[in-house]
Amino acid sequence: MSVIDFAGGYAGMVGLMVGLFDAQRTGIGRDVDVSLLDTAVSMLSYFAIWTLNREWQPERIADSGHQTLVPAQNFPTRDGWIVIFCNKEKFWQALLERMELPALGHDPRFTGFAERFAHKAELVALLKARFEEKTTAEWLGLLRGHVPCAPVNSVAQALDDEQVRAREMILEVEHPHFGRIREVASPIRTDGEIRQPAPAPALGEHTEAILSGILGYGSQTIARLRAEGVIGK
Repeated sequence: MSVIDFAGGYAGMVGLMVGLFDAQRTGIGRDVDVSLLDTAVSMLSYFAIWTLNREWQPERIADSGHQTLVPAQNFPTRDGWIVIFCNKEKFWQALLERMELPALGHDPRFTGFAERFAHKAELVALLKARFEEKTTAEWLGLLRGHVPCAPVNSVAQALDDEQVRAREMILEVEHPHFGRIREVASPIRTDGEIRQPAPAPALGEHTEAILSGILGYGSQTIARLRAEGVIGK
């Protein structure tokens, strides 16, 4: 399942909530039309605005770099990778201070956003050499709270991240077949949320209960439907 699938689901949910709220207010219902294509296009954000209104096309940028901001990309460290995002001048100044590179702040090639973008190759080379001198953890210790930054994690590392653990995003569930398993919690926190969810039902586990309890079918009707192949499990 892709990010667009999830985004489409969230867009549909928000649309339905708006529709329900308006129906409660006015007494009039409405259709809500959400498509994955429309959601994907809306997520282009300012890339779409630039493309529609300027002679501009996005490019593939090395190390997951930003299209226009420098420095804003992944950098290799001594033992891994770190991503930084200097989208404000104060973050650039803080980066130079924390990395002990004051000379770059006075270099005319790097004095502003436009200058850094025009001399990206030279600047990135200098920063790469400096980042490779320390481990990811060491750089995070120096930069966090001063410059937007994060480790570039594997999936396993992301799930074991200290903030993920602090937010209790990993739950343990008792499964009738697999025993105790761990899974990701809902990202929505609110009163009454389910913090110990039941495992997903097995194939056909609730067929009988749904047909009898919700649809009101008797045992003979259910047996006949099974015999005729109308229902499986």
